[in-house]
Amino acid sequence: MIIRSSKEQIQEYINSPAMNQSKLKLLSISAQAFQEVKEPEMFFEEKEHFVIGKGVDDLITMGQEYFDENYHISDITKPSDTIMSIVQQVFQSKESDNWFDQNLLPAIEAHNYQPNWKPDTKITKVSVEGETYWNELLQSENKQILSKEQILKIDSIANQILEHRFTKDYFKLDEFTDIYYQLPIYFTVDNIECKALLDMVIVHHRLKTIIPVDIKTIGDYTKFFDYQCLRRRYDIQASWYMQALFNWRDINYERYSVKTFKFIVASTTKQCDPVIFDATNNFINAGKYGSSKVRYYYLNSGSGELEESATETYGWKKLLKIYNWHNQNGWDKDYEIETNNGIFTIDSDYQRS
Repeated sequence: MIIRSSKEQIQEYINSPAMNQSKLKLLSISAQAFQEVKEPEMFFEEKEHFVIGKGVDDLITMGQEYFDENYHISDITKPSDTIMSIVQQVFQSKESDNWFDQNLLPAIEAHNYQPNWKPDTKITKVSVEGETYWNELLQSENKQILSKEQILKIDSIANQILEHRFTKDYFKLDEFTDIYYQLPIYFTVDNIECKALLDMVIVHHRLKTIIPVDIKTIGDYTKFFDYQCLRRRYDIQASWYMQALFNWRDINYERYSVKTFKFIVASTTKQCDPVIFDATNNFINAGKYGSSKVRYYYLNSGSGELEESATETYGWKKLLKIYNWHNQNGWDKDYEIETNNGIFTIDSDYQRS
């Protein structure tokens, strides 16, 4: 049986003040990064890789009906990022649906669009290029607008994941199997209210096993996914989700065993197979407890060559400790600076110790 969270349950999860792993990871940068809500460079930003990735995730985990309710397929060619942002800003304060009734200049100036042009020239340019997109916003009714190229890519990647010989078995159902999609879990660690939202949880009742799965899309060959994991701290994500899942298991399926955390990875830019990455115990432990000067290799997207890096990482246990420290000592101080009394050393590979 397929069990999907409702739109209301997802919104309840989003609104919950409980700690999640993506927020907690910001503490590995600084208290300021944790507290800041980063202002976008423009009023509206639409990153292609994010739109495609979320579209694939929503189509697989939330289903076609949810996808149709939240996405609008468009025949238009979207304008430039800046023009889209200007139109979005005007749209948020519109007093009528007529594009030509709008005062475009404040939004144009707020974006510093073509600063050397005369105002009338800028208005004319935005008016011409933005009209079609404006009308599409009216028709979309606050849904995410997708071009035909984008929906074709989303459909192609989702179908590949669901039907490929390497990945299709994870989506098979029988009378002994339940698949939970977008499963929200609330739990407590060190007296801190926490939450996690898992893409997939596969429960095999005959085998009495639970398999957690996260779906990832990357703009590279899928076999290089492991190069991104430490840089993006997917070890924290996997370990955090495992912690949440053990709590959920103990409440719902006490005698079931939790199996290896799996990433299903597909590419948005390369012609290659989707693949499975199993998270080892070492990977999960590094996400929970951190690791000391781990040396790893990653693919430099600029040079196309492997580069070497070494870093000391915190796990989520330490990050929760830092969170509690700031709650007791204030958020205007830096945990590392205070606990080191302002003294750091530089060793031979330029790592803090």
